[in-house]
Amino acid sequence: PAPAPAVVNGPLVITKGGIYSGEYLSNDPAVAAIKIKTTEPVILENCTLRGRGHLIDASWTSANLTVRNCKGYGLNPNDPSRYPGRFLQAEGIVSLLIENNFMEKTSGIYINGWQGNKGLPVTVVIRNNLARNIEGRYSDGNGGFQDKFYRVQFVQFNGMRDLNGAEIAWNRVDNTARQSQVEDVINLYASTGTPGSPIRIHDNLINGAFAGRPDAPYSGGGIMLGDGCDSGYTEAVNNTVVETSNYGIAVAGGHHQTVRGNTILALGKLSDGTLLDADNDAGFYLRNYCQTPNDTSTVIAEGNTVGWTVPNPSNPNARWDWSVNAGTERNNTRVQDQKRAVDPQVLVQAIAAWEGRAKAAGMVTGPR
Repeated sequence: PAPAPAVVNGPLVITKGGIYSGEYLSNDPAVAAIKIKTTEPVILENCTLRGRGHLIDASWTSANLTVRNCKGYGLNPNDPSRYPGRFLQAEGIVSLLIENNFMEKTSGIYINGWQGNKGLPVTVVIRNNLARNIEGRYSDGNGGFQDKFYRVQFVQFNGMRDLNGAEIAWNRVDNTARQSQVEDVINLYASTGTPGSPIRIHDNLINGAFAGRPDAPYSGGGIMLGDGCDSGYTEAVNNTVVETSNYGIAVAGGHHQTVRGNTILALGKLSDGTLLDADNDAGFYLRNYCQTPNDTSTVIAEGNTVGWTVPNPSNPNARWDWSVNAGTERNNTRVQDQKRAVDPQVLVQAIAAWEGRAKAAGMVTGPR
């Protein structure tokens, strides 16, 4: 006999710790598909979530949450005052483990206001997830989207201070031009690790980051460290960042920031010839937008492989591989001759190389 169809449940409110599975749907953009309202440890696993608002809301209940092997689909809110909800909205959390999930057309993962005790061995870990088309555009109310957008991310840390064991690793994020609008794919805002345990962003593949209209002015990009003042003890290591329109990896301020061993590549245009972001930036940059005293000796970019084409109508081969005015740059390598546009095959090879590294390391991206 044919298997019984999956039972789709309405929104779920969790008030007691435990392990929860199942398929949940919320057609109300103001109501999350799953709401966490307990301080007891909760595990969500093998879930399928759909919603016009947040899929999981763990706000201000000191949540201790694990989400693994779940699939999340953001639905158009069909309200012109709203954009698609987060896969996870987590505020005032104690600990968080997000691993081996799939998310599509959501506005990513937002984490604000850690309430754990300093010294916890692990605070926030986001690893082995697969995300497609992070979406921050407002609905047009009729199944489509406006040009108006909200700045959303695959992962945003906001005011997360003195984290131990925090890690964003082995995730894959694929964004398609004209089907998504993401700001910084990964952004650490006013957030810090510790001297002995920096926030580690490593071995991720970021493939594409675009404005909704890909030729529009765009301030987003791949990985942003040091956003907001007094940020520090963070590192971006061994990531592959491809075609993120504006910049690849950036340090905007702060102290004790490391950008090392990354592959950062862009053609600066789509296959149909559309030029990306007319005011684009460098493959990586080290700057201090806070204009505060800053020990730039602790802000370092080294051993990165960079080829960042910024074509314009008068020079299709223009390059801007890196820009450093508040930090130390050493032993970085330019792809090909810096007077030539990057060969498209170099990007294809970089993605394949990341896939090979992930397989060799036994990493499964997305649900197991």
